[in-house]
Amino acid sequence: METKKNRQNFLVLVPHRDTRALLQKYSETLFKSGLCAYTFPLAAPLAALHCPLNADELKQIAHSLRKAAGESKFSAEGAVKTAFTTGAQEMDLYGPQLNIPGLSGILKESENKIKSVISPAALGVYLLPKDIEQQTCCQNTEYQKFDFRAAAIANMYWQPFEANGKTCFKWKIGKLCWLPKKQTNQPGA
Repeated sequence: METKKNRQNFLVLVPHRDTRALLQKYSETLFKSGLCAYTFPLAAPLAALHCPLNADELKQIAHSLRKAAGESKFSAEGAVKTAFTTGAQEMDLYGPQLNIPGLSGILKESENKIKSVISPAALGVYLLPKDIEQQTCCQNTEYQKFDFRAAAIANMYWQPFEANGKTCFKWKIGKLCWLPKKQTNQPGA
């Protein structure tokens, strides 16, 4: 029987479905090249949480992220490995590095619910156990750059479990809180 004791909560940034479709193609390219790893939701974990954030907290963070981005798009490029704790198992999250200016300051308002900020941020493509080196097939894969403006934040729960002697993971991304559209200053408004 599964228990919820090893369930973890994360705050994630979820790009618009157009960007997720590009990420999915990139992920498929990696796996077709022979990569053996765990897949990951096409989202960027920003912070590990003590408990899920409520709707008002998500909305505040969404507005702060949009304000920090200003007129710029979010940019993810290259590749980065970042530590991702999955219960008792230490793993590395791999994917394009996401640049979010001032993320620690943005999350300060909800710091009582935040265990840790995940840095560097990465748009998750896959997970590797810590004891496995990055596979050579990834070194021959062309990295892509993803620029996007449309995104949402949400709570995500993550739960590792064993099935037939193998480690498995299940997750669920909660209700999306979309970042507001970019602000336009219109005279007389």
